[in-house]
Amino acid sequence: MPGIIVSNNIPSPEAREVVNGAVREGIGARAGDWKVIVYQPEDYPAIAVRIQGPDELRFNWTFLAGEQSTEFIRDRVAKGIIGCLTLQGGRR
Repeated sequence: MPGIIVSNNIPSPEAREVVNGAVREGIGARAGDWKVIVYQPEDYPAIAVRIQGPDELRFNWTFLAGEQSTEFIRDRVAKGIIGCLTLQGGRR
């Protein structure tokens, strides 16, 4: 199941949906529960993404202003999850 967006406080509905979609694409069709929190501080141009996956997998990344394209977010999430899974011994 793709990630469930638990919370996303990005003010723009369009930007919020773009980021949600990019994160879900990065997670892909992996099995298990995936919960996502997206947070954008009011006074700082960054987007923080926290992902909780199966087997206590945790991935966090703060996307700075130059890292907020759909492609970058999707690819960084995918690579980050692969890295976490590798550290876990490739259980999934």
